[in-house]
Amino acid sequence: MSADLMHSDNIRHNSTTEQRSIVHAPHIFIRLCLVLLYRISRNIFCCSPMRIISGKYKGRRFDKRLPNGIRPTTDSIKETVFNILSNLIEFDDISVCDIFAGSGGLGFESISRGATFCTFVDKSSKALRYIDEFAKYIRIDKANYECIKSDTMKYLRQEQNMTYDAFFVDPPYDLRIGDTVVNAIIDNGLLTDNGIIVAESATTDGLVLPENYEIFHHKIFGTTQVHFIGKKE
Repeated sequence: MSADLMHSDNIRHNSTTEQRSIVHAPHIFIRLCLVLLYRISRNIFCCSPMRIISGKYKGRRFDKRLPNGIRPTTDSIKETVFNILSNLIEFDDISVCDIFAGSGGLGFESISRGATFCTFVDKSSKALRYIDEFAKYIRIDKANYECIKSDTMKYLRQEQNMTYDAFFVDPPYDLRIGDTVVNAIIDNGLLTDNGIIVAESATTDGLVLPENYEIFHHKIFGTTQVHFIGKKE
């Protein structure tokens, strides 16, 4: 093969390689951008402050990073939930239980609005430590709350010394156990006669209740739904 032909082949080979690089470059760039956006959004989400919307501690916020794996209820959903709930119960002097507590946002919001006691239940030590630190930060007396490290179903099936006026049920959506948890609360007599269960789940999840209980209100937020459940009058 002549030197000219070899030179021509090399040019074609280099040109093809360059074209492949040009074709793949945008894909690589897009992948890098997606990874970067994911990491930024994850960091923002985990660092977003816990904030009290209304009541005694209105506006108080906690900027400490949330432990990994916690999916707090957004402020917009939380505000709507409590607007609805305030039409169903009086917060003054009630006891509430925040199970799958995570950041404890729902329980703290209840205390701020007048609840005298909240039990936070979560199996994560990091979540409960975060809750305890936030309570100390806004100076909630230890007599007004407790943190219990336990599997939720195990806790609900144990004999309890008290009943609650409100339960907040927000399990990880992938577990799909909201229905089971709600019925465990009712079956074990943990809800007062006029009490309310606020159950958050994916919109694809169903809910079957005992005959003497009903859904007072049902609200959908995109792929999230919230049921307000209580005993029939």
